[in-house]
Amino acid sequence: MPGLALALASTFVLAPIDWRAPTPCPDAAEVGRRARALGTEVATLRVAGEVSAGSDGTFVLQLAIDEAPPRRYVARDCDSLADVAALVLALASDPVAVALRSEAIGPRPVHEAVTSRIAAPDHAPAPHEPAPKRPVVPVPPRSRVEGFARVHASFGIAELPRFDTGLGVAFGIGAGPGRFELHVAHLFARTAAVPSPGDVTAVIASWNFSPRGCAVLGRGSVRAALCAGPELGLVTADGRGLADNDRALALWIAAIAAPGFEWTIRPRLQLHAGVEMVAALRRPRFAARERPDDHVTLGAGGLRAILGLAGQFGPAARVRAAR
Repeated sequence: MPGLALALASTFVLAPIDWRAPTPCPDAAEVGRRARALGTEVATLRVAGEVSAGSDGTFVLQLAIDEAPPRRYVARDCDSLADVAALVLALASDPVAVALRSEAIGPRPVHEAVTSRIAAPDHAPAPHEPAPKRPVVPVPPRSRVEGFARVHASFGIAELPRFDTGLGVAFGIGAGPGRFELHVAHLFARTAAVPSPGDVTAVIASWNFSPRGCAVLGRGSVRAALCAGPELGLVTADGRGLADNDRALALWIAAIAAPGFEWTIRPRLQLHAGVEMVAALRRPRFAARERPDDHVTLGAGGLRAILGLAGQFGPAARVRAAR
């Protein structure tokens, strides 16, 4: 819409107002008339205003005066926005005159009419009425339970001759910083020479079971865990090079402390890296029957590196996956 030049009065002069508004909103002449009614003195202003319909049924006014950045106003109807524009123009021109005019015309000046029609939800109470109190609905506490199932590989020097290599699974469940875990691992067979005449060897492997208590630190995608507990190993040894190649069984017992880090790389998918510090409490020995003093003894303990991938479950795991 082309700009309209308005002569508001000898005491209120406006430069052409660039006013765009949909029908049937007030036009530029009406905005000028309302501004003149507020009794401002001589002023020359460059004004640009545009009214548009909002998506929620309201109207939006973008109003710029002189070189100032545009201001945004929202109301339920565009007539209210015309009042707002008139008041802003009058205040920009001569705020003292507006104040004097408001005192002269009585208890309800124009700016009160403007503010009484500024947009508010349809269900909002009248200004003199107290807002209705909403009933307080108790919110159940968020569950902190979470668990995991993990597959991991291990490598180190601790139990079997020379070094340990194996695969294992671990299951854990806990709440907050506390967690219980159960580990099951198989250490692949290692061959050790038995001190005896001839070429006698023992092929030794182990199935290990370890219940552990853990403290988990951190709440984000990267957390630290410190676990400790016993390790019980069912160790098998198959003799080679003997007249009677039979199998022997023995029990391995150790204490374990296992610090590690857990990184949630994708929702419900976690990478685990850690170390098992192993101290042997019972070390089986294997020897040929003919020469019981010539034996192979399992390790006194040491370190194992652990790397695994876990799937997470439980309410707390869902919250962490959503972050």
